[in-house]
Amino acid sequence: MTADPKDLIQFLNLVGRLKKIKRSGWVLRGVKEPESVADHIFRVALMTWIFGQGKRLNLNRAIKMALAHDLCEVFAGDATPFDHLIAQGKYDGEREFFNKWPLRLTKKAKNQLSSKKHGKEEESLATVVGLLPTDLREGMRELWREYEEGLTREAVFVRQVDKMENMISACEYQLEDEGLPIRAFWVQLKEVADDPDLIALLEALDQHYNVSLKK
Repeated sequence: MTADPKDLIQFLNLVGRLKKIKRSGWVLRGVKEPESVADHIFRVALMTWIFGQGKRLNLNRAIKMALAHDLCEVFAGDATPFDHLIAQGKYDGEREFFNKWPLRLTKKAKNQLSSKKHGKEEESLATVVGLLPTDLREGMRELWREYEEGLTREAVFVRQVDKMENMISACEYQLEDEGLPIRAFWVQLKEVADDPDLIALLEALDQHYNVSLKK
């Protein structure tokens, strides 16, 4: 790798900002000490490594994808599925608002929101990795696009792990706040989870934490 150490320091400084960016879903729900984006990325990568063992995956690629999947949030911020409803003034200020998974949008509306979000995140990622050598820069951008498109085995798996990490965090936070609305995370995960090991983990969460997953 040939790179100017000063450029690498700037890159690491940018990525380091993720340690201070709190995840929006928890902030909106009133969690007192919400995790950072960096906290989330770390556990997604670790879970990808652990649960990816013995599967028909390029595990090295999957772990790198897990590490790259939210780097765009340095500048794009942490978006939630509720953002468009809040922007439309539909948030009533009550936490129960976040217990209901957002209503399905029309295909046109969904595509418009997705395109806007994707464009903002891709632009942010390009800025973040812009100081890296070409091979690393393009490699990270390729992994991010692969994750976003969700078409490869690795992308499908990491996207499920991402949602599972959200669910584990939800369980942990609900132990501290019994009234914390987390049902939306459960619904979202049930929609995408098909990996047998992750499904088994999901079923074990309810017994382990004894929390209100289905309420």
